[in-house]
Amino acid sequence: MKLLEVAGLNVFYGDLQALFEIGVSVEAGQTVALIGANGAGKTTFLKSVAGLIASKRGSITFDGQQVGGLPAEQIAQLGMALVPEGRLLFQNMTIEENLIMGGYTGRTGYWTLPKVYELFPTIANRGREMPFVLSGGEQQMVAIGRALMANPRLLLADEISQGLAPVVVDQIYKSFPAIRAEGTSIIIVEQEVKRAAAASDYTYCLLKGRVTLEGRSKALSFDALSHAYFGT
Repeated sequence: MKLLEVAGLNVFYGDLQALFEIGVSVEAGQTVALIGANGAGKTTFLKSVAGLIASKRGSITFDGQQVGGLPAEQIAQLGMALVPEGRLLFQNMTIEENLIMGGYTGRTGYWTLPKVYELFPTIANRGREMPFVLSGGEQQMVAIGRALMANPRLLLADEISQGLAPVVVDQIYKSFPAIRAEGTSIIIVEQEVKRAAAASDYTYCLLKGRVTLEGRSKALSFDALSHAYFGT
């Protein structure tokens, strides 16, 4: 069953068109990778789906409902959560307060504070600390945990490995199977082709706002992905 279906999505920043006729779908329980270089349109796509960009044309259907014109808070209440690029934690709140903010939608389910701490034991005893004392990787864990506290059906993860050490990225990626096991589908936005393809069921490659390649991740060769990524 399709949880998310995007068809003919065009997005504009004023007179500048950023996305051109994008079509992406996510099955329930699936992990989809969206890869591409800086400026390819990956973040713009996620923000459009999450309702953070208004200037767009096309169809966005989430769990059978048209959501393309809905405000971000209403889309979140329907079960979509974004882990933003750069984490964007509330710096004047503690770690625990940041996590609790993720539950403002009122959605209930598996993910609670104890379950988030169980998923990311590194932050389990640091709930009273402020975000700025954490490492970049620990902050990313809080950002993911905050999104999970909304008990989403679809998790949008934007550039989650950016600027992090490989060992920390490995820890974060190891959390994805547990997240999926509780019924959450995932879209991973990444620049690192091999890691994203290895962690996903299906891959889309964007270049200059257009889909240049798509297919089941295991069936796409690294050469094909590289050509689509760089436009060669």
